[in-house]
Amino acid sequence: SRLWRAIRARRYECVVDVQSSVSTATVARLSGAPVRVGWDARGRAWAYTHRCARNRGRPPEYAVAQRQRMLA
Repeated sequence: SRLWRAIRARRYECVVDVQSSVSTATVARLSGAPVRVGWDARGRAWAYTHRCARNRGRPPEYAVAQRQRMLA
């Protein structure tokens, strides 16, 4: 589609998917970026070259802290 061609034409070097939903994982994978970062979510490992584990412990991790950890 035109959207996919437009995304690939940008030739991104890195994509960081902080949501890691099925649709955002698909966009990350189809972007053609050689580096793709996302959460290690079940069924989405195929989309990312670098996967980050979510902190599911207690106390819960603040969303901004999760994103900062991902970017680190």
